[in-house]
Amino acid sequence: MNLSSKSKDLEGIKELKSELKDLRARLAQSEENLSQLRDLAAREDAQRDINEAKTNKSMNDLATEVFARIQAEEKLKASEQHLLDAIESLQEGFALFDKDDKLVLYNEEYVRLHAFMGDFLKLGNSFEEMVRYNVKRGKILTAIDREEDFVKERVQLHRNPSGPIIRAWEHGTWYIINESKTPDGGIIQTFSDITDLKRAEEQISHMANHDALTGLPSLRLGKDRLTSAVAHAHRHDSKVALMFVDLDGFKEVNDTIGHDAGDEVLVGVAKRLTDCVRETDTVARIGGDEFTVVITEVSDKDAIANVAKKIIDSVSEPFILSDGAAQTTIGASVGIAIYPDHGKNAEALVRLADKAMYTVKRRGKNNYVFVDEIDPED
Repeated sequence: MNLSSKSKDLEGIKELKSELKDLRARLAQSEENLSQLRDLAAREDAQRDINEAKTNKSMNDLATEVFARIQAEEKLKASEQHLLDAIESLQEGFALFDKDDKLVLYNEEYVRLHAFMGDFLKLGNSFEEMVRYNVKRGKILTAIDREEDFVKERVQLHRNPSGPIIRAWEHGTWYIINESKTPDGGIIQTFSDITDLKRAEEQISHMANHDALTGLPSLRLGKDRLTSAVAHAHRHDSKVALMFVDLDGFKEVNDTIGHDAGDEVLVGVAKRLTDCVRETDTVARIGGDEFTVVITEVSDKDAIANVAKKIIDSVSEPFILSDGAAQTTIGASVGIAIYPDHGKNAEALVRLADKAMYTVKRRGKNNYVFVDEIDPED
């Protein structure tokens, strides 16, 4: 082998070493790049896991929130239904008007109480329209002859509730209406039929102010009527006569025929006394066999005397008892006092008429006398 050939071999070895070195360098770089790629992939996997965890949590949170909202809506619907059921079960009529006074809710009892409205009772109608409908058809007695004023007053009262309203409607029905504002400006209205209660009150009032046997005004109501009559006479410069009527011989009826017969006689006396006076006058039973007669707008003593004579003659007619087998006769002693001639107030008239009546009793009964005709010796 010559020298030139050896030189070429050395150069080839150098080149080979250089290439090998480059190859090693590239391999190292590739390994570094691969390591970086692996790290990147690992980080991406980790981030993906994190993102997936976050996504899963968000989905779980969303599902929980949706479920909670569904439950809340179901509870709200259930509550609303319970409220509607409660409203429907009320014994009172119930209605709700919105802030514009439009009808937005009512129950079946409200419909029943307003059955006369027919198809006019519907959602969307205003309160004023409903009032006008009722007034136009004469349903509300207190609105008669003042329809427009009533509508204005009722609408104003509806928009500014201040307490229960009691109304008399046609056919003798009575209602109590309660209204209150809602937070959003609407109005809640309850409507109750109190007709039976009013009738019971009227019956109690009648019993308290009327004699149970004869149906005449009692002592209390008789005094009230006398006081009112005197006040009216004072304002109009007129006269009022008060008669005290005591039955003569009535005790004997009870003692000889019995109390049932006595009751019949009292009922008969009440009718006869009432028939002797005008509807504007008042006959009252103030005791067992005592009555008062208040005569208003009298002209003079002669007119009053004529009424007294009529009463005595009527009461003195025989009473035929219901069994038809017995009859009895009684009389009447009548004392009379006149406003303002004899007394200036109701109390004075009562005292003076009573005094005059007892004077008749002492004189022989079955007659009449004015208090100013009493002899001082009586």
